[in-house]
Amino acid sequence: MATQAKHIDRVNPATPTGQYPNPVWANGHGGPLAAAAGAQNDKSQPPSPTGQYPHPVWANGQGNSTANGAPNSASSAGGTPGPAALSMPAVELDNQEMYQIIRAVSAGISGDSLYEYTDATTAETDGLRFGLAGFRQANGELGELLSVMNRRDPSLFSVIMGPDSASLLQTTAAATRAERLQPVGGHPLWHPSWMEKFQQAGRQPTFQAAQNEVAIEFQFLPLLDAAREMRLSTDRGLALLYDRALAEGAQKGIEWLRGSLPPANGIPEAERLQTMIRNTHAPLQSRLHNIFSSNLLDGTTYNI
Repeated sequence: MATQAKHIDRVNPATPTGQYPNPVWANGHGGPLAAAAGAQNDKSQPPSPTGQYPHPVWANGQGNSTANGAPNSASSAGGTPGPAALSMPAVELDNQEMYQIIRAVSAGISGDSLYEYTDATTAETDGLRFGLAGFRQANGELGELLSVMNRRDPSLFSVIMGPDSASLLQTTAAATRAERLQPVGGHPLWHPSWMEKFQQAGRQPTFQAAQNEVAIEFQFLPLLDAAREMRLSTDRGLALLYDRALAEGAQKGIEWLRGSLPPANGIPEAERLQTMIRNTHAPLQSRLHNIFSSNLLDGTTYNI
């Protein structure tokens, strides 16, 4: 199978682990609420166990030609490897590359709202959905995210979420779905007063970075063993796996893809994915096709 490398003109060059060196961003400063909360500049403590996560400016699509819709020199139209792809090695799947894949999938969820996205249309089953990847209240994703947000900047978290912030953390991290969907401060989380707070939180760079962290560490990375098993190593294959895991839950999503994807048997990954999409019924077929065709993806092959 031909491998393909992606050349990205990054505004802030990444270290080998996908971390970024800007200490102002890394410590969560940059908004008036952070200043009001008295955030401390503790350069000795990284914001997460694996380091920093994509800068919100970069994360909004700045700094690489693919995100801006420009064709990649290693690909030709329709996802077919171009001449340059034939001799290019696979690249490392670092945090920035993982974010690129996550963004391609989340475009069909949060759209232009990105980190500020809130949705109550499926409140009966999902509770509130919030943020880049539409983190769900009912299944515990929202509770995981709020815990990371609070860990990154507890003062800012308290300022935005108000006097019920501790109850918010406790409720969304409860053991059962019914407990997680309980009202906080007298209102369900899809009440306009709570949704406004979440939108405000989504405008803070330190909490945007928290969303990137949870999407990468809690959602994306645990899927890589299944990706290896199914011989998926391109950005498109990983994006479709991530999408099904978000929609169905990790285990059901993996099982669906395993049962729908043709076996490798020497067949190029792109061809296997396209066959799977053609054999999928609408409206899921349209969603999978949109992800496969996203201009944030170009068929890059990774070492995983």
